Amino acid sequence: MKKDYFLGLSEEGFHRVAYREWGQTGPSAPVPVVFVHGLTRIGSYFDSLAAVFSAQGSRLYCPDIVGRGDSDWLKNHALYSNGQYLADMN
Repeated sequence: MKKDYFLGLSEEGFHRVAYREWGQTGPSAPVPVVFVHGLTRIGSYFDSLAAVFSAQGSRLYCPDIVGRGDSDWLKNHALYSNGQYLADMN
């Protein structure tokens, strides 16, 4: 398992979105699967499941949506919305 982040963009500017990456990477890697948690969880919620899937050869990504886990928090709480979460996952 590898931890990293990518940059999301909101009206406030850029913010970091943390994620965990499991399984094989590179040109021969399988199509990735993305596990996205609900509003009250974090990406590590999927650690046990991701370990099983990656052991079977899958490649997985488990992000912490903005405002959760190791991801940055937005100053303006009104910006937390499904639109922001979808933009970040895009």
